[in-house]
Amino acid sequence: MATRVIAFDVNETLLDLSALDRPFEEALGSAALRRQWFSQMLQLAFVGGLTARPG
Repeated sequence: MATRVIAFDVNETLLDLSALDRPFEEALGSAALRRQWFSQMLQLAFVGGLTARPG
């Protein structure tokens, strides 16, 4: 019997990260930094997953 896998992306699809804009604005002076932070976090998570090393 073959294994069936269903995968889907929930990052910024089901999760609305715009709720973090105000804290980023207050703490760092720019809500735009949230997008940069999230992109970096995803990159580190993917690399960690592919290399079996935590970020």
